[in-house]
Amino acid sequence: MTAPTLWRTCTLVLLGAALPLLLSVLSPVAAQEDGASSSVGPLVSLASSLTTPSSPLVPPFEPGVHVYDQFVPFSAMQVTFRVTLNDTLLQNPSNVELKASWNDDEQFDMQSGQESQELQLDSETGLNTFQLNVVQPGTDDVIYYVSLTRSLLVSHNAALVTFRWVGLDGRAPANQSDLIAEAKPVTTFSSQVFGYALRLAQGVASVRFEAGGDGQAQLSYVTTRTVLGPPLTTLPAGERIELGSSTAAQSAIISVPEGERQRVDVRVVAEDGSTARNYAFVLGNFADKLPPVPTDDNLGQYELGNSTGGDGTGHTNSTGPPNRAAGTTRPKLVVGLATLLATMGAVLAF
Repeated sequence: MTAPTLWRTCTLVLLGAALPLLLSVLSPVAAQEDGASSSVGPLVSLASSLTTPSSPLVPPFEPGVHVYDQFVPFSAMQVTFRVTLNDTLLQNPSNVELKASWNDDEQFDMQSGQESQELQLDSETGLNTFQLNVVQPGTDDVIYYVSLTRSLLVSHNAALVTFRWVGLDGRAPANQSDLIAEAKPVTTFSSQVFGYALRLAQGVASVRFEAGGDGQAQLSYVTTRTVLGPPLTTLPAGERIELGSSTAAQSAIISVPEGERQRVDVRVVAEDGSTARNYAFVLGNFADKLPPVPTDDNLGQYELGNSTGGDGTGHTNSTGPPNRAAGTTRPKLVVGLATLLATMGAVLAF
């Protein structure tokens, strides 16, 4: 036998040995993707339970499918899970452990057929992930994932509906000009105008405001005093004062000494508890000039975050399943074997 003939013979032998291995690897991968093996797995059921109606698991549960999605409304605050082992398939169900985790927190144990502990749907991004490891001695863990997406917005009602200046007794004057001599850019409040400059009427050095939101929107405000000097000095902002949910909430007394100005920042947080917008009012106590109209970039912009002004959007949610829940090493193995076969084919072509 010549050297080329011997080389080709050895190559064919290797090819014959590798082909069954390649097919054995490709078959379960294809079955997982087309659902052919979806009825086989260590569980017979996996379900979530919420206090409010929500969409079902997508796709519907099958023991051999390991990754699911579910969409829940904003009103859903907690969720529980119930899983049931396939006692018929498992040789020794009593030795199987169910290890669960929520949003990458520490694992907790679950029992087959029983509800899990209550899990809080409190992710800032709205995405929450449930991971279940089915642990069987002597075999690899089987992992299931459920990604629950909770609607972040119940409405866009982060807006002031009403706003007016009132006297120290909490009563509105017959004419706003009794308190406010001049205002820009508009003299009458509009929920779609977010920055105002106002000059107090002569003889007025203290006022209050009355503001109303929509539905269950929460109102709060802070004040910042500026002494014109010289030198011009802006003092640190005061503490945030919560006004709660009201259609006619009134502030504390806001004092503006002569020759100074006081900025009032009103924040409205929608009833989703996260979406917020800001309004700014700069009061000046001058005889003949208006303070500058506030033009901050964030005025009127929807923000996502807590009620104190943090935007909450820098959080990166690291939860969530990988691209493939089970058999993550198979694609690399398939690629390696495919490369081997391609190389052998090239050799045979010579």
